[in-house]
Amino acid sequence: MLFAAVRRQRVLQYHPVLRLHFSSGFIDVDKFQESLRLNKTLSKLKDAHSNGAIQIVKDIYPENSNEVNSDRSLPMCKFLKDEIFAKTENELIQQWRKPLVKWFRLGVYCMKYYRDGIKNTYLTYKETRELLNKYERQSKTPLITRMYQNIEYNEIKNRNIKGQNKIEPLPISRKDYVESFRRRQIWKLPVLIITLVLFEELTAVLFYFFPKIAPHNCLTPGGFFKVTQSLRKLSPIGDTLKYQSPYGLSKKPLFFILRNSTTIQLPKWKLKLYEKLDNRKIPCETLARIHQYIFVDDWLLLQYFLHKPVAKISYKELVNCIWERQLYYLEEDLNYMVNNDEGRRVLLWRLFIYWSFRFDGTITVGSGQLFSEKWGINNVSILNFSGMKDNMLVTRNDLNNLDGVDVCK
Repeated sequence: MLFAAVRRQRVLQYHPVLRLHFSSGFIDVDKFQESLRLNKTLSKLKDAHSNGAIQIVKDIYPENSNEVNSDRSLPMCKFLKDEIFAKTENELIQQWRKPLVKWFRLGVYCMKYYRDGIKNTYLTYKETRELLNKYERQSKTPLITRMYQNIEYNEIKNRNIKGQNKIEPLPISRKDYVESFRRRQIWKLPVLIITLVLFEELTAVLFYFFPKIAPHNCLTPGGFFKVTQSLRKLSPIGDTLKYQSPYGLSKKPLFFILRNSTTIQLPKWKLKLYEKLDNRKIPCETLARIHQYIFVDDWLLLQYFLHKPVAKISYKELVNCIWERQLYYLEEDLNYMVNNDEGRRVLLWRLFIYWSFRFDGTITVGSGQLFSEKWGINNVSILNFSGMKDNMLVTRNDLNNLDGVDVCK
């Protein structure tokens, strides 16, 4: 653990920054032990995971019983082609018919998947409309910004009341929050419906090669992998410990971030137009909302993980969290990783370290600072920083050292 001095707003502040050191590509056990001692957030998360209080589950059923996971708005994590083919192979079907039956059943499986995707995209849009009307029409402030402001207000109130340990929760659940953001996929439905009418079972092939035209919850793992590779992974904006406002960024990094954003994606033609006209107002506001969206989502997930007796996150939500925060290497297949135990542990540890870097020492995790006091308002320099030295990420080689170290009280 290193202590880095950060000069911001004419005040010299010191805060612990998680810097896990590597030796021959592995996390150093002694340095990790030191990080657990000094970073209380990392210690709490590791303790909760070791005690079984944080669980990764394949499915949340019934989905409406959970206020955190929204699997219906996310793509599948496993394509069942091999299972369908193996089942057909073992059935008493004439040998010459088996190839036809295999591909027919796979086509039916894909059509059902797209049917469910259409239904769930529409339901997500419909069921969040009232929520947006309630918050955005009253104040004409985006829901993301409203929730961002609510968190800061509640944390200030919490700090001013002695003996108050629990922060007042937001008026909406995490599931409602992310669905109000993912509802914009509704505009891809006309393309999907026309494609299904024209190409039927071949729609899966088309969406594999052109995944961005499909609603997000209609992507196959192969299509999603292409999406993760097509969005160039962002590197930290300069010094991650130096305050950087969206409005202070030069044009080149500003538009580069927006072109490769995994959350709010402006159309390419709009970005080119803004860049041509040197219009920075809307791009800067968009980048600020990206920062706010991720912060609110992080806050909701941390409250859930740290305060629920048993917190469950689904495979789909875990993959989406890693993707949106770009905590992956370009060659990695996140869906493949989440479908094996070792991969799931790697992904979860990446989230733990990321959150520990961002939130340790803040009121969110039971300490004294506001997030904006620690980092500054809308500080985008930490937007996609992993929390580890040189922005590296946990790999499977590190798991024995991470899981085997006892939490230091």
